[in-house]
Amino acid sequence: MISESVLNFLMEIGVLSFVIPVGVLLAWRIRTKKNFKPAVAGVLGYIGFGLLLRRVLDTFFLYTRNPVSQVLNANNVLYYLYWGLVAAIFEEIGRYLVYKYFMREEKDRFVAISYGIGAGAVEMICVTGLTDLSYYIFANVYNENPKGIKEQALIDTLKSLNTTDLVISGLMQLFFFGLQICLSVLVLEAYRNVAERKRYMVIAMVTPMISFLPAGCHGQKYIYHIMAAVLLFIILAFAFFLARGVYLGMRKNDLNLAKEEKKQAKLNGKQDNFSFAKQKFTNIDTDKNKKKDDTV
Repeated sequence: MISESVLNFLMEIGVLSFVIPVGVLLAWRIRTKKNFKPAVAGVLGYIGFGLLLRRVLDTFFLYTRNPVSQVLNANNVLYYLYWGLVAAIFEEIGRYLVYKYFMREEKDRFVAISYGIGAGAVEMICVTGLTDLSYYIFANVYNENPKGIKEQALIDTLKSLNTTDLVISGLMQLFFFGLQICLSVLVLEAYRNVAERKRYMVIAMVTPMISFLPAGCHGQKYIYHIMAAVLLFIILAFAFFLARGVYLGMRKNDLNLAKEEKKQAKLNGKQDNFSFAKQKFTNIDTDKNKKKDDTV
């Protein structure tokens, strides 16, 4: 039997995995008054690059029986390191390509936050939301009829669930949600700042690789689950402070650019007024000369 407390936590964490990202997106929309286009781009970018394209590599390295897949599946550290490497390749390069080719006119700092919320929402829903709700359904089926589930691996997984691990896993997924936003800021800066492009792309690609290692070490029984969460939080804190500095720099540049555009608009307006006045005086002089000619 699966305990009632585990069932409740599966349901609550699964539902929160849908509610939290949607709530964050709506709050950001209300605050900034911006449209949902960058968030939709984040959703599609994550699905296209982070889920679909990476399946090509996953099929060979994880799901096809070969020496490489056997090594990766036998060692959780290598398994999660692979996940981080693939995420760095597909998600971050995909993020950059979306900025470059599909959002050329969307370069302000708000785009990065919205994109990160969209990508993080899909990740949280797929990794935690759908998984926990699926486990909730299977657990209820198992409680009603233990013989209703034939797969022993699934039964073992359901029996191993406990409230502490569920809460920690939920917190770690929330950290990954925040990390998606931070990485979106760094990649946007790489796109905007040609001089620092390589530096920020390297940071944005190395960060997800490192972020998967705590989970791998926990899976290999090297560290406790709570320690994995603490290490992930430290990585998130590093990414946050770096992204915050970049974001504030973007804000400063955007404000300076807006002032320059406003100043240039005023100058253009003055020039237009001067040209209009000059043309008007020219027309007056022309009319006077015409009257003189008519008199003569």
